[in-house]
Amino acid sequence: MVALAGAVGVGMIVRVILDGLYPSRRLGSVRARELGLDGAALAPVQRVLKSVGLRAIADTRRLLPQFFAWRQTRQDQRRAQRCARELPDMIDILTLGLQAGLSFDAALSAYVERFDTVLAQELKSMQHSYQLGLCSRRQALHKLCDRVPDDAVMRFIAVVSEALDLGTPLLPTFGTLSFELRRYQKLKLEEQIARAPVKLLVPLGLCVLPAVLILLMGPVLLQMIAGLHL
Repeated sequence: MVALAGAVGVGMIVRVILDGLYPSRRLGSVRARELGLDGAALAPVQRVLKSVGLRAIADTRRLLPQFFAWRQTRQDQRRAQRCARELPDMIDILTLGLQAGLSFDAALSAYVERFDTVLAQELKSMQHSYQLGLCSRRQALHKLCDRVPDDAVMRFIAVVSEALDLGTPLLPTFGTLSFELRRYQKLKLEEQIARAPVKLLVPLGLCVLPAVLILLMGPVLLQMIAGLHL
């Protein structure tokens, strides 16, 4: 929706500039002569509009890459947040697989085959990369950290890497990690809720407060103006 609104706004600006640069296209030559829009009178206006149009085009070309880079960054952040929300449930499923006697790779394969979440897609890509021999398991885990830059995911990757390298059991570690990640997400949610009243001050001051002042002071001002006329 934001991109569509931006495209519509740019189209309207271009239309206005073209109408200013070439008024005969909009009015027709006969109508332009009736209004007295000859070339000599419109030359300064056309030069100004042309300079403004060129400046607008240059600014648009400069800002568009920054806008798309910001948009991609926001999408990556939302994707990382979704992966972090799905991580405790995934750890619980891996814990059930380990309790059933499966290895870490087998439990991970069972999860990525039966679930179609964002985290499952990332883990499936990671697992395929080291199963096909494109990289080692440690490199695949670190690449997952690069694709999903979230503290919870990085902590999970660090725990799994250390356990697989040292040969320590993952089952007791996963139980504690799942509990801590859920508590961490709860604290982050409480922090966001605490910030909500502060963020509401800006729209409240810009939109609600002027309307309230108009409703309260409007009748008083009308009475004062009526008294001055009398």
